[in-house]
Amino acid sequence: MASTLLELTASIVSSHASVSEMSSEELLAELQKVHAALQKLEAPAEAESESKTPAISLKKAFQPDQVSCMICGKTGMKTLARHLAQVHDMKPGAYRKQFGIPSTSAYCQKLL
Repeated sequence: MASTLLELTASIVSSHASVSEMSSEELLAELQKVHAALQKLEAPAEAESESKTPAISLKKAFQPDQVSCMICGKTGMKTLARHLAQVHDMKPGAYRKQFGIPSTSAYCQKLL
């Protein structure tokens, strides 16, 4: 059975309040703090990664003789697929989407 954020918040704060005395103001503050923390945890990690700015520009990342990772800036690779999978747990399609690289562009050859 899935609990709502409010139910989880109430349960956590109730447990905390049962072992330490809290004034009504402290109780309200704790409820707000716990609820905000749970909301942050509930937000998808994808939203965070999509809002990140690239470590280097698209033009600098894809050179004729090498490719660089736009997430971490690592340079000197021939392709990105293995690096993305091992270091960032990401597939080339998600990388293209994150940085707005069209699947028909010449850059996509270096992703594979």
